[in-house]
Amino acid sequence: MPSPYYITPFDPSEWNEDTTPIEKTSNLRVDGKDLVSKANLRFPNFVAISPTSWYFEHELDRGASGILYGPGNQILKLEYGEGLEDFILWYRSYILSDYKLFLFIEGADKGFPLTSETTFQSLRQFIGVKRWD
Repeated sequence: MPSPYYITPFDPSEWNEDTTPIEKTSNLRVDGKDLVSKANLRFPNFVAISPTSWYFEHELDRGASGILYGPGNQILKLEYGEGLEDFILWYRSYILSDYKLFLFIEGADKGFPLTSETTFQSLRQFIGVKRWD
């Protein structure tokens, strides 16, 4: 299984071994119930396990899953699956554009900035095309 991805308001290139995402601060607050409610409208096979944990099925393959954690639920951990890119773009539009967001793979020291200009193709290039085996 591919490594998990994270979306945070923090650029991982600014971290060091003494600083982790949990120790960084931001005034971003993600309401899990609201996120689940709005994601249910966008993704027809979205299943909430709790307000901070969910997955969705995809008609072509295994879907993606995610969990919110950290102060204010500002860290989103995602497991790769079909539809992940669509979810990431939706999540970027869900979070107010006032907040910077960065996507990165676990253990990476460089993040991919998510903006209103981010495209499906640029995400696919950053993530790479993966399939569940």
